Amino acid sequence: MKRQDKLSVLLMLGILCLVLVNAGAIYHMWLNGEGRLAEMKGEDPEKRSELIFHDDTSITNHGSRKLWLRVRIIYKDPSDEKQCRVDSKAIKDGIWVEENGWYYYRAPVKSKENTRPLIDRLVCGDTDLMNQGVRSFRLQAEAVDEMWLSQTPCSGQEAFQLFNDLDQEGANLTL
Repeated sequence: MKRQDKLSVLLMLGILCLVLVNAGAIYHMWLNGEGRLAEMKGEDPEKRSELIFHDDTSITNHGSRKLWLRVRIIYKDPSDEKQCRVDSKAIKDGIWVEENGWYYYRAPVKSKENTRPLIDRLVCGDTDLMNQGVRSFRLQAEAVDEMWLSQTPCSGQEAFQLFNDLDQEGANLTL
């Protein structure tokens, strides 16, 4: 074999080795995600989120500012929405207010403050979905920081309307 051919073979083997090493690194870091998973296992969930959800459907504001909250119930089976009813002392007391499928908290939730539970019982037919081991619903929550708004709202509905108005105007919102 000529010297140039031997050199070409060595270069090709070197390139092949680099490709394999890079493929292994990509798999380990991006596809496998072991590094991030290990980090997440060691973290306290309260350090990752400003809103902490509790089994009784109350929410804790773990952030540093006042937040206006709204929550929507998402059913595993969409037909359950028409068949289920929410029993809640907090709704009867006006703490949570329902409007267009959303439940708005009456006042902003201060830092480290808990809301009252939204749902006491979620009844579909004769079944209370709150007492099942595996829940067939989840809560979707949204929050608006009072600092984002140009004026102080009087209700959760007004806070989200002011936020939506800002969003429609195309204002540069910084989260």
